[in-house]
Amino acid sequence: MVNGSFQKFQGGIALKEPDNQTLISVDMSSIETDSVLIKDILQSDGFFNIEKFPELTFVSSDFEWLDDTRGIIKGELSMQGITKTVAFYVDITEDEADLDDSDTILVKATTTIQRSEFGIQALSPLVSDKVNLCMSVKAERHKAS
Repeated sequence: MVNGSFQKFQGGIALKEPDNQTLISVDMSSIETDSVLIKDILQSDGFFNIEKFPELTFVSSDFEWLDDTRGIIKGELSMQGITKTVAFYVDITEDEADLDDSDTILVKATTTIQRSEFGIQALSPLVSDKVNLCMSVKAERHKAS
């Protein structure tokens, strides 16, 4: 298993009607891993090809609450010049590091994609086609006006 994280991203999340919109943009060159070799492989033409495709984007099209703290965000994930519909499962919790600040929440979103659907086939079958994407964002809660 290889773990990596992207250090540079921007966007916003609105989880209340009528907004219910999420837009995330990730700088693919900002990936960090435990190994320089793995980082170089992931940034290469065979994987993310960051010179040609410097950004990954997600734009939501629908949000459904499952209960008070869990939901599903559906939308379009664009990577490698290919756009596919995906669903992220979302959990919202109070940020444990800032329990005194009730306006701070932790938004965790996860999904599994098949990298081959985005044109990433390097090292198959040695490397699994299934990739877990996880996003964890500390966010400031804004009350609707």
